[in-house]
Order: sequence, then C-alpha cells, then structure tokens
Amino acid sequence: MNKLLKAVGKFLLSILATMFLVTGIKIAVDGCWLIFLPIDEQVESVTITYSSLSPDAKEISDSDDLKRCTAMLNLLKYNIFVKSEDDSAPLVTYIFHQKNGSELVVAANNETVFYNGKQHVLKQPEVFVNLTEGLFFGRIS
Repeated sequence: MNKLLKAVGKFLLSILATMFLVTGIKIAVDGCWLIFLPIDEQVESVTITYSSLSPDAKEISDSDDLKRCTAMLNLLKYNIFVKSEDDSAPLVTYIFHQKNGSELVVAANNETVFYNGKQHVLKQPEVFVNLTEGLFFGRIS
C-alpha cells in the first residue's frame, strides 16, 4: 500500500510540475492576463471614455455590449519581461460599475495598460484601442 501511495504521489507531482511548466511557457509566449477582472454577471454598466475622439463618455448597459466590454479585457495581455516606462496618459478608460457597488478601472493607450495602480507593456499594441474606436466610437483609425 505504501508503494502505491508513493507511485500515485510521484504521478500527481509530475502532472503538477507539467501544468506549471506549460502555463509558464504560455505566459512567456502569449503574455500574462490581468487578474481579478469582472465577470459578465457582476457588471451593471460600463463607462467608456476616449477623450481624443469624443468629449462625452459612453454609458454601456445593454447585456450584449457588457459582454463585449468584459471580453475585450482579454486582449490586454502584457509582457512580464518588459517594464513599462510610459509617461503618456491613457487614451481609453473603462470603468466597470459592479452590482455590489464597487468600481473597477482599466485604462490603456496604444502601448500600455494601466490597472490596479500599475502599468504594463501590452503584448499586442494598438489592438484594444482600435477595437474600442470601432465598436463604441464608430471610427477606426
């Protein structure tokens, strides 16, 4: 019985090590995800500002648009090996108003994402900003 437990333990340990290795490679190649993002059902509305295109903020409350807003956050993968030295201000700001009363702010410019008081270099520059322009402000540059 003791040999069986050791064999199962070694097997589970090798699976765990493989999972960590594959996840590490995936993050190194594709970029790291922002964590603690809102889930569709938790979001009541989203305010999107893009001051260079429109002085007015867009207030999103339609369920399809809310899902689109939360799904777009998956585009904000960042490079963990490069430190951001960006001094410019964000172009686009998303404020997620959650049903529990809290707010979550995610902002980005063409090269950098600003989240939780930190800034990170985007793995796919300009994609998030361009999609925001096209989907919510009716213009693609």
